Amino acid sequence: MLKKLFVGFIIFVSVFLYNDCVKAYEFKSITDNKTNISIDISEPYIHETGRVFMISEAAVFDGISASVLADIKETPVIVISGKNMSSEEENTLKKNGIKEVTIIGGADSISLETEGKLKDMEVEVKRIHGIDRNDTSMKILDEISSVKEVDEIYCVNPSMSMNKIMHIYLDALKRDIPVIWESRDIIEQVEQKYGKDNITYFGKDREFSRNINYNKIIHMAEDKNTKKVFAINSNKYKVEDITTSISSCVVASKYGYDVMITEGYITSKDIACIEKSNLEDIITIGFDYNKQNILNIFWNSGMKNVIILILLIFIIFFRAIILK
Repeated sequence: MLKKLFVGFIIFVSVFLYNDCVKAYEFKSITDNKTNISIDISEPYIHETGRVFMISEAAVFDGISASVLADIKETPVIVISGKNMSSEEENTLKKNGIKEVTIIGGADSISLETEGKLKDMEVEVKRIHGIDRNDTSMKILDEISSVKEVDEIYCVNPSMSMNKIMHIYLDALKRDIPVIWESRDIIEQVEQKYGKDNITYFGKDREFSRNINYNKIIHMAEDKNTKKVFAINSNKYKVEDITTSISSCVVASKYGYDVMITEGYITSKDIACIEKSNLEDIITIGFDYNKQNILNIFWNSGMKNVIILILLIFIIFFRAIILK
């Protein structure tokens, strides 16, 4: 009898916590192929401008650097699923009336064939690229300097955790600060051209000279009055979701939405942050909240201690039954 009551109590508490922490909010999940996701997120912005920056789903670092330029030029960012644009992606671009595309990266990132298809669609095409991601970030920096004065540059070590990189990126995006990737050759070029004192370094072996906001939710507008938040994925094993997240970050910067950095699922800690920020319109980008494992919802550092405690209670309970 005691055993049944105990099990029933555990089930009741679990259901109560689930309903209380999770079902209080309605989540919209945008999941599709990467082009459709990025265009769906950016649709009002695209219709407003008629132009886009195009990145490949594998080109996370190119996308981060380029989206700062895109934000400055008030241009949305879209993602294609590989270096060759599919017929479905081509039709999606046609349907949305895109007239101008800036391709980011070389032919290994987005092919010359794709560039040719865009030109056949009578789209004006420009390409920004270098010999690698470091050089591409330098080319993007030069583009930024042609439209605004550059008095600060973020130099980021790409081996840092993607979660930290995304926080640094959002700070840069919010403040229109160019992002370059740390390499000896690039740093020497940047120091010569823009001045050593204008570079803020972020990396494992360097002190952080700026305090970055590492909160779960980043307010992209100075005056916090939005009810909308994009929940983005910073899981390094889901690179294609990170590039799609970049599209949403540019939109968030444009319209002043909040951004919540996740690992590709929503935890109870995330729910608490949403509640604290008084948000109501929660949109998960690239992952479906309704299909996530219930363990993901509650799994965090605090929950580990709770599980250990529950296991100890079980051991004590069953030992008591056996001894009885």
